[in-house]
Amino acid sequence: MESVSVASTQNSVSSSLSIPSITLGTMKIGRRKGTEIVQKMITNGFHSLDTAPTYKNEDKIGEALNNISKSCVDIFIIAKVPKRACDSDQVQEEFENTLKNLNRTCVDLLLLHWPSDVIAQNTLKEVWDCMESFVKDGRCKALGVCNFNENALAKLLKCCTVPPVINQVERHPLLPQHSLVDFCARNNISIQAHTTLGQGREEILQNTRIMEIAKDINCTPAQVLVQWNLQHGVLVVTKCSQEVHAKEILSIIDTKKKDTILLSPKHMKALDGLGNGTRFIAPPFMYGNAIYCWGKRMPIMKS
Repeated sequence: MESVSVASTQNSVSSSLSIPSITLGTMKIGRRKGTEIVQKMITNGFHSLDTAPTYKNEDKIGEALNNISKSCVDIFIIAKVPKRACDSDQVQEEFENTLKNLNRTCVDLLLLHWPSDVIAQNTLKEVWDCMESFVKDGRCKALGVCNFNENALAKLLKCCTVPPVINQVERHPLLPQHSLVDFCARNNISIQAHTTLGQGREEILQNTRIMEIAKDINCTPAQVLVQWNLQHGVLVVTKCSQEVHAKEILSIIDTKKKDTILLSPKHMKALDGLGNGTRFIAPPFMYGNAIYCWGKRMPIMKS
């Protein structure tokens, strides 16, 4: 199989499933040029796509996948069960729609997008049982979750037969989530970081310490943020829509590149100490129930 070298780095998340270290995020990628952007990013080396019904572009991603020859590239597909699906019938309907939109008979990984509604309505087990049925019938290879804290994960682990292999959460030096990372490691759950670049906000990309480290090792702040996660053994989801940015990010794992980006122990320690609780994605519904909430008060974000 012919492939782009930068996408060849794989991480095992179970005994039978490996995922590329860096995945293309498709949130806010848009519909008007969605197909074109996704196809371009695949051509530039992204071999894993993160999708969701709430991004409202699954069909555009499906079109892009149809335009890419399967003989040239094998794309790892991450799909999601949206928070509005709170019983088995709704989960079944949502997943069938996703497969139809993506023009696929199966996906590699199916994630439960948010813990809030299924825990509040006490339907977590019912929803997860339905997701497990997709593994059994071959329509997905593995299951995972998004935005789960330790309490929500503990609740799921008590009632599941097929355990989650991934917890996709916001993670960057301002929100390192060290305790959650440790909890997941103890339970054989890989962390996949979303919002790695803080949605492009200056609070993180223009952080003085991050910029100093980038200058020290002759790379960009974005590369520092991605590499910090990778050196912690954390997978990364990042949005890209331009070729220059794709090359910037994917060059980190390019095995043919001579000048490897590597953060020193001193750099890692400095980045590990930047945590201040900043969340760039903080929906109000994640601050209700003590089992899944992120805190008593919503963080104050700068405009």
